[in-house]
Amino acid sequence: MRIIISIAIVFLFLSSVYNAQTTIVTGKLLGADGEPMLKSNISYSTIFEKQVKHNVIPEKDGYYSVTISSTGITYLTFAGLNHKAASIPIVNDSDQKIELDVNLGGYTYLSAFDEVKIIGDFNNFDFNTAKPMKKESNGSYTFTVNWDKPLIKYQLLNVEDSQRSINGTHSDDYEYDGGGDYQSIVTTNAGVANIVFDPKKLPSIPSKNFVNFKTTGSTSAIVFNYTNMTGSYFQVYAKKQAEHLESGKDLKSFKFDGGDLEKNFRETVFAEKDPFARQTGMSFYITLPRWSKVNMDSIEVIDFFNSLGINSILWEANPNLLSASYAYLGKGSAEKLIDNIFEKTKNKSVKFRLLQQKYLIAMNKNDEIRINELKKVLSNEFGDTAPGQSFLKRFISSIKIKEGANIPDFSVVSLDDSSITFTKTNLLGKIYLIDFWATWCGPCISEMPILHVVYEKYKNKGFEILSLSLDNGVKELLSFREKNYKMPWLNAFLGPDWNQPIVKSFEVSGIPKPILVGRDGIILATEKDLRGDKLDKTIEKYVQ
Repeated sequence: MRIIISIAIVFLFLSSVYNAQTTIVTGKLLGADGEPMLKSNISYSTIFEKQVKHNVIPEKDGYYSVTISSTGITYLTFAGLNHKAASIPIVNDSDQKIELDVNLGGYTYLSAFDEVKIIGDFNNFDFNTAKPMKKESNGSYTFTVNWDKPLIKYQLLNVEDSQRSINGTHSDDYEYDGGGDYQSIVTTNAGVANIVFDPKKLPSIPSKNFVNFKTTGSTSAIVFNYTNMTGSYFQVYAKKQAEHLESGKDLKSFKFDGGDLEKNFRETVFAEKDPFARQTGMSFYITLPRWSKVNMDSIEVIDFFNSLGINSILWEANPNLLSASYAYLGKGSAEKLIDNIFEKTKNKSVKFRLLQQKYLIAMNKNDEIRINELKKVLSNEFGDTAPGQSFLKRFISSIKIKEGANIPDFSVVSLDDSSITFTKTNLLGKIYLIDFWATWCGPCISEMPILHVVYEKYKNKGFEILSLSLDNGVKELLSFREKNYKMPWLNAFLGPDWNQPIVKSFEVSGIPKPILVGRDGIILATEKDLRGDKLDKTIEKYVQ
């Protein structure tokens, strides 16, 4: 299981009342063939509950019943063995019963396997230390590990198209991983586990899922309909963007016209007679990618934002609405609106998210006074919650990554030559830019052209770049450097773990995170002075 944050975010109807209510969801969870699956589970989580994870096992015929008592949004994750999980938002805005049938589609396996990796009990299911499996002459893959327990659990990487960690073909049993996938369980023999992956045994299951809200007209059903429409739009958008980058073109030159797809979306929204359905559709429509030619009258947008109350649940469900308010209302009006929401909202999720956002802005500005103010709010209002405690522990501290401070000690292995290690010590004497980034990060890619320009301009004057990748895997990183940008400087792969020491010590809460370091290991400049056109001007001040 790999948790991925989706760009197609769900938008929900407003609710200014936060009284206790219960939603009961019932139905059947089946496979693509309409039959019960060998293993199936329904899990869900809410942000501020003491018990974060819940797990429901459907009956043998696939029937299930889930009771939701948390106000607002709950995402039900429907999972089945060898099937792709489906995450479905349920809006608990009243006492209600919802009938919902789900047929899951099968995994989309890769057509060819370059390097199959394995994680499991032997490495605590850590992606960063995944082990390669040995390819045999018959096309299968094997892995052997000493294990003194009778059973061992594992999952495979680089097998499924979305890069999820999934169960293998060699299993005596399976266990749900809590995030939409399953772990294979095999029996060990004489203290040794011999695991075999045979691509020929991968099941062939239709990949399309089917979701049927039998309770039509419910808030959740309407929301899900627009979620699907938005997901389809973003799939086309992502495909066009990938084709643009693979052709060797710069991301800044990418323009996307939704054409008939966007036209049909708009027509659907404005054909809605139900006020709730129309407002939900508008939420989706105005937050489509800004590169598209969004045909929206300014008065319509202003009326839309004015129709959202301070406690609208749309603010909880759709972070994109905040950025859309800047795009449509202008910076001044948007900031007033957001500040008003922050001060008056009764929605804890919205308040917490805005608090995080405001903290990160203050941190990027090195504004310690503002950070301390926000820390007090966080401690007072969220200090007794698990997310609040986690945020306090991870982010709230005195700023160490700032101009004039010593760069923390670090040690990373070169991506291009594993015999070379880059450290604070062996980079002394150079002016260098540390850049935390990833290939999936749009703003990171946007910085690539200027990075190449300044590298060529200053590389013979004692200037260097050290790019530290937080990608999910080395494969996509190497492919990016081969097809898009060569990045002919120092490179290292950190992996997707945001809790690793180097990420924490450099206070990386978002990417790109550029830091300019002087010849003596002292920080010369940070993010705000190292983005876009400012990068060249800043480096020029220090490189002679």
